[in-house]
Amino acid sequence: VGEDEVSWTSSGIDNDTLHIFQDIYQLFEVDFSSVDEAENNPGFMVRIRFDGLKETEDDENRVTFNNFSLHGVPLKYNFYSKPDGDLADLSTWGSEPDGSGDNPGSFHLHTALFYVNNREETDLNSAWDVTGIDSRVIVGDDINNMTLTVNSPMNAVVDVMENATLELAGIGLPRLNNLKTGSGVIISNEAPFIPYASYHNLKINSIDPSFEEDGDIEIRGDLTLEGTVQMPDARDAVRYDLKFSGSGDQVISGNGNIVRGYNITFDKSGGKVSFSDENGGTILASDNQLTLNMGAGAMFEDSGIDIYAGNSVNIAGDATSYDFTGTLILADFEEGIVRGAGEGNNFNIRDSGSNNSSAVAGLNNLVVRAANQGGEYRFRDGGNNRFTVKGDLVFESTASGRIRFYNNQVIIGGNLIIENGFKGTVDTLNRILFNGDDLQQIRIPGIIHFENLTLDNPGNLRIDGIVQVGTNLLFETGRILVNENSLPKLGINATISGYGPHSFIDGPLGIYFDNIEPREVIFPIGDNDYFNPLSIETVHVNTNKVLYIAELFNEAPGEHDLPGGLLRVFDDFHYTLDILGDYHIGAAYAAANYDQANLQTDEDLLRMAKTDNGAWKNLGGEGFAGEIRSTIPFTSPGIFALAEQALEVTITSSAGEGGTIDPTGTYTVYQGSDKTYEIRAGNGYHISNLIVDGDTIPEAQGNFVYFHTFSHILDDRTIHAEFELNNYLEVNIYPNPARNILWVEFMQNIEYVAILSLYNTGGSKVAEKTLAPGDNTTGSISLDGIDPGIYMLEIQYGRYNISRRVVIIR
Repeated sequence: VGEDEVSWTSSGIDNDTLHIFQDIYQLFEVDFSSVDEAENNPGFMVRIRFDGLKETEDDENRVTFNNFSLHGVPLKYNFYSKPDGDLADLSTWGSEPDGSGDNPGSFHLHTALFYVNNREETDLNSAWDVTGIDSRVIVGDDINNMTLTVNSPMNAVVDVMENATLELAGIGLPRLNNLKTGSGVIISNEAPFIPYASYHNLKINSIDPSFEEDGDIEIRGDLTLEGTVQMPDARDAVRYDLKFSGSGDQVISGNGNIVRGYNITFDKSGGKVSFSDENGGTILASDNQLTLNMGAGAMFEDSGIDIYAGNSVNIAGDATSYDFTGTLILADFEEGIVRGAGEGNNFNIRDSGSNNSSAVAGLNNLVVRAANQGGEYRFRDGGNNRFTVKGDLVFESTASGRIRFYNNQVIIGGNLIIENGFKGTVDTLNRILFNGDDLQQIRIPGIIHFENLTLDNPGNLRIDGIVQVGTNLLFETGRILVNENSLPKLGINATISGYGPHSFIDGPLGIYFDNIEPREVIFPIGDNDYFNPLSIETVHVNTNKVLYIAELFNEAPGEHDLPGGLLRVFDDFHYTLDILGDYHIGAAYAAANYDQANLQTDEDLLRMAKTDNGAWKNLGGEGFAGEIRSTIPFTSPGIFALAEQALEVTITSSAGEGGTIDPTGTYTVYQGSDKTYEIRAGNGYHISNLIVDGDTIPEAQGNFVYFHTFSHILDDRTIHAEFELNNYLEVNIYPNPARNILWVEFMQNIEYVAILSLYNTGGSKVAEKTLAPGDNTTGSISLDGIDPGIYMLEIQYGRYNISRRVVIIR
């Protein structure tokens, strides 16, 4: 400084040189209007003219700096907007922070910064080009609120400061550079697309954006869709990805629109992600993969929304950083919402694409909807080996493909539903746990296979369909309620554990038998709140696989006759036992529990009964410790019930001389049963008296044979018979005189053949009639064709002959 010529060259600028340059900069006008890129030089060449350093027209006044920089940062112009005026007008700008000072010579200066501030709102309604190398427009001052609305084409690189908002509403969009934390960008009106950039807050307002190439939209703050926004198909067109990042809270507001991208990623170390339910709520849809990676300081709350995924879903990070309350839908193609991978795709729900372990957190509702013929749904294991659905797991009628749960324990807090029309297959689940609080359901059109099924729900589990359990059915809490035409079935080697008065099968239960060796199986069944298991012990004469189905019902079956010895069948409960398959039972026995206090019956009188050809059959029984076990085998299915054996009572019978009573002596019968006695007179005798419990039976007197029946015997009874010799001379002939018929009445039943012969006065026989012995005392002879007159009636009866004169008149 002070010399006629000033020049130096340096690969860098030391402190002394820097001070010299700063002094020169303050003394002379520095013209940066001419900047050329130096050939074969990584930097650029700046020519600085020092007007007034030496008054001469030659080039000796020109000083050249190669790669001139201040600590590596090119020197920049700073210009500030005035409080008002058109931003595209140079006069609106000044070199001082308040907008005063010198105006810029051009918007094409290199390394020039144009700060839009000193105003709260402003619109750009004229085309504006800021094209200098490394020059930018900076919206805001990091302190005050500021909104710039760009309605006209803007050719510039733009930074947006904290508390500032840039609204892009025209067709010519600037190039977005640094969008600071706390900044906002609005894409609206005629904006044709969403620029690929790393946004803090982004609002998309009433546009249907398009994209010309693949790229990423990163959002570190809030995302808002307002008005009507139709995000484009991201699979069969340009693949645009949405990435949510940062450590602050983020709110995603769809306002009834679909927040959509090809891949959607949430990768956060802190802060909470939530979704607004205002104005129709929010739907999140990834045409390809959804990836969630939430660190220990972050939280993902889906706020109950629907989330569509056209391919795999990856959930990684910290398990406590997730709160799913909505529905994840594995989808194929739904117009305006999602376009999935199509048939033959492998959907995964896992930790990450590079780690096929189980997802770190459980979902709420999961719906499988995609028509994925030839593909698979892979619910991955590894890690914690749990696949959790806190709500419903639904396979819809439109879905197809193979469902695989690998070695996971599948935990469901809601319902497991396979809709009618589902065209896929479900692999056997190794372990499944139903652990809700309210009533849960398994609703399937066919059959589903579990190796191990655990129920831990005081609100119970209802089965609508066929559920096959291969290894173990475990009750922690709750009952399994079985709908009509539905059945839980246990495999041959399956076990049941944890059952009791509050945990049992309410409805039918099927258990397979292979009959290779004798086996006893307990059916833990009940009806409503009444639990009473049935035990079946069986020996078969073949080894076919058959299915025993038992059910307890708390009502009486149809009317069936009681056998002798059973006083009654209890109406409180009955069992039905069906057997499906080719069975040949050698001997089977049944056992059931009972409550002595409720039955109020002597334990020694309890028996098992079974229906057999429309009647009850007594299977005998031995009672011990609240269980009655049959002692008489059965060989076919039927209805089983607990019965009461009648008490024993005695009938004492005896007979006097001249006849018999059968049975005779003391005879023991069951209370309530019937018993018939035969009283028979000997040769030449008849019954003269029959005394039952001290009372005479008049109907028995005079008979040779008489039967007496004791009905529904409740107490001890007695019966005694007495007999007398017959007196056959005592006969009664009437009427006499007679007209057409003559009756002969014996004083006792006819014991032998009686021949009635009628003779006229000339000794000729005119009529004859033979009376057979039996239960009768009266016979007759016809007088038709016999002339009136006096006749002699001869009666031959055994060794007796009786004659009587009779008169016939007309």
